[in-house]
Amino acid sequence: MSAHAAVPRTRRDPHAIAQTILNRQTPDALGLLKIYRNTVWRAWLDAMQQQFPSACALMGDAVADEVIRAYLHGHPPQSGVLLDIGVSFPAFLHGGGSAHLLHAKIAQCDWLWSRSHVAADAPSLTLAGWHALLMQPDQCVVLHPACYWYAPDSADLAQQWSAGLTLAELACLERLKAGEPLTQAIEAAYAVDTHIDFSELGAKLLHVGVISCLLPAPWSTHD
Repeated sequence: MSAHAAVPRTRRDPHAIAQTILNRQTPDALGLLKIYRNTVWRAWLDAMQQQFPSACALMGDAVADEVIRAYLHGHPPQSGVLLDIGVSFPAFLHGGGSAHLLHAKIAQCDWLWSRSHVAADAPSLTLAGWHALLMQPDQCVVLHPACYWYAPDSADLAQQWSAGLTLAELACLERLKAGEPLTQAIEAAYAVDTHIDFSELGAKLLHVGVISCLLPAPWSTHD
């Protein structure tokens, strides 16, 4: 009888193997499972540290390793793509009490940076497209898939997006991201700052490439 045939069928079940990895058990019948388990864990840990470098640096190596292991035990990866690992890690940190509230916010920034970095390339709105939008401001737009931002609840006008947008301009983007037309986005920005320069905002949006394309006006019809 071969060594493979000697392993009970139930022991070769993939769900049983995954559970064994999480439980840190190494049945003799699985032989090399310990090495495989350690390799999987090392890949998971390395991926998490690469996904959340700022949060890990803030926590320190020892604490970060402990927190990441606790997270992975409760939230094992559901995908074989390591770039997708850690989607709920910021929420996990936020639920860990006041000691990790800052870590949770930093982790959220890390995650959004990662999503922006791997976002699919997409065209950005041209100057002609922006002029067309100004002629029909009731149109909606699609933001670039790499367009992400994060503003803490306590943010004020001194805290600005890395692209140099104020909170009034960010309020405009929030409405655009929600699928609202430019007119409502402008109203939201004006409610935050009555002195906002919309020509300057348009130049910033074009320079950064925030807008990908235009959508038809809500009332438009097609034959």
